[in-house]
Parts: sequence; structure tokens; C-alpha cells
Amino acid sequence: MKRMPDHLTLLMIRLLAFVICWLAPLYGFSQDKPIKQSTPAPKPKTTLESDESKRDGRYMTYFPIPQEYQKKASENPAILERYVKQETNYSNGVLNGFYAEFSTPKFPKELGYYSNGSKSGIWTTALLVKSDSVLIYKRFDFSNSKELRPIVRVLPGYPVVALRAIVQGTVIRSYHQRPDCSVYDVKIIKSLSPECDAAATKALYRRAILLNHYWGKCSDSVITDTTRFIIK
Repeated sequence: MKRMPDHLTLLMIRLLAFVICWLAPLYGFSQDKPIKQSTPAPKPKTTLESDESKRDGRYMTYFPIPQEYQKKASENPAILERYVKQETNYSNGVLNGFYAEFSTPKFPKELGYYSNGSKSGIWTTALLVKSDSVLIYKRFDFSNSKELRPIVRVLPGYPVVALRAIVQGTVIRSYHQRPDCSVYDVKIIKSLSPECDAAATKALYRRAILLNHYWGKCSDSVITDTTRFIIK
């Protein structure tokens, strides 16, 4: 079995972290500070700079890297991977392999694979990315010409009262989902605080409205899920 290239391993780790934080069925909350943009990253290297008509290999562009991280990024490729703006892979001048484009260093704009110049497999495309609160991604299976259920995540706002009291933990609830994706009969199974319970329930209803608008083809079922409130 071939060993996965180091650069691809680093990117897959980055994508896995994104999946855990955003695409997993659990909700979360964080207070990450916005990234300050300063001096641009070094010019990305190309494998065949003398013949751009026949690119081959991995091509990268980057977002500006904060000045305090530039030295570390030059020494540690894993840090540089966090600021990828676009990655394309070519085979003899033809798009082939993984493709990624990011709207910010934190949020993917489009992810998928090319096969001999054509999109293949499942592609994920951002429909709406609103700060750290709302995330909607369209999914389409190009191999089977089929639209898939979109990814819709709505994170609750951290209640000021809970934030000041440093209340952290989880809210577990169950609810009934209708075929049109609307919800009812919401029950709190594990409470964190009245304010956090209310914020989690509000986010649940908001997500249901968005899922109904962008998809509207859910199953009639009872679901139990968790919302995490974590101060970072």
C-alpha cells in the first residue's frame, strides 16, 4: 500500500477537524478570536513553473498569514495548511484529484474531487456561512447525478448570564421531526441552565426552518441530540 504524502495527510487532518467541529451531528459553541490578516504568505511553489500549460501535482494559494505565525509557518507545514485558500491537483495539465477552496481560513467554500477534468463523487458547496452561527452546505453526487441532503448547522448564542457565570456543559433534548423537517414536542432530557436550555431550543427551531427551506424531505422520526456550550 502506498504511503499517503505528508501534505495530503496534513490536509486530511485539517478537514477531519472541520468535520468534527461542524459537520458532526453534535452542536458546539466557541469564542474563537478572528484571525488578523497581515503580510501575505510566501508565493506557492509550482512543480512545473517553466511549462504552466502542463501543470502536474499539487498547486496551492494562501490567505495572508498573521505576522506572529509567519516564522512558525515557514518551519512547520501543518501551520501553513491552516491558511490554504485554494488547492488544486493536476495530472499532466488536467484537473485530477482533490479540490478545495476556502472562503476564509476557517470555512470551506467548495470541496470535492476531479477525475480527468470532470467533477466526480460528492461535492460540498457553501450556500450560507454566517460567522460562527449558521452553516449551510449543499451536497451533490456527480457520479450518480443526485442531490443529497444538505448540511445545516445552527449554533446557539451563548447566553450572557451563563457566560458571566462561566456555565459550561451540555444540553440534551429529544424532539419529533416531521417529513417536512419541522419539529415539535421538544423535551429537555438533560438541562444545563434555563438560559442555555432556551438558547439550544431556539437554535433547534431555527435549524428546522432552514432545513425545511433548503431540503424539506426529512423522515418522520424521534431524534435525540446534544448541544455543547464551551467557553474558549
